[in-house]
Amino acid sequence: MTSWKHQLARLFAMHRGHVEQIAFRKVHDREAAADIVQTAFAKLLAAEGRQSEEESTKILFATVRNESLNYLSGRSRRSRIMSALTTEQLYHGSPSSQDAVEGTQAMTALEAALAELPERTRTIFIRRRLHGENNADIAADLGISVRAVEKHLVRAMEHCRSAIDDYFSA
Repeated sequence: MTSWKHQLARLFAMHRGHVEQIAFRKVHDREAAADIVQTAFAKLLAAEGRQSEEESTKILFATVRNESLNYLSGRSRRSRIMSALTTEQLYHGSPSSQDAVEGTQAMTALEAALAELPERTRTIFIRRRLHGENNADIAADLGISVRAVEKHLVRAMEHCRSAIDDYFSA
C-alpha cells in the first residue's frame, strides 16, 4: 500500500465516526450521512495525497460539511418541486375508454412480439424486465455468460421496440 493509501486509511480510522456524526447532525438521516462520508473520502482519495495529513483532515471535514449542505439543498429542491405539483399532475384519474382500448391493443402487440422471440431470449427478457432478476443471476442459472444475457436482452428490446413502432405507425 502506498504512503497516501496508508495516510487515507489512518484518516478513515481516526475520523470516520466523527464526520459521520457531523453529517448526521446536519441531515438527520444515517444512511445519507454514511453516503456523504463515503463521497468525502472518495474525493479525498482522488486528490492523491498532494497535501499533508493535517491539510487532508481539514479538507475531509470541509468536504463533509459541503456534501451535507448539497444533500439538504437537493432534498429541499425535490420537496419544493413535489409540493408545487397539483393532484391532477400526479394522477390523471381513470383512463378514457379510448385510452383503455389503445393500451389493451398495444399490450396485445407486445405479447405477440414476445411470442415471436426464441424461447431463451424470451425467458431472459421476462426474468430481467418483469421479475427484476439481475443479469449475473440469470447467467449463472442458465449457464451462460453475463455478456450473452446482455445480448439476448438487446435483441429482445429491439424486437419489441420494432413491434410497438409498427403498431403505432399502422
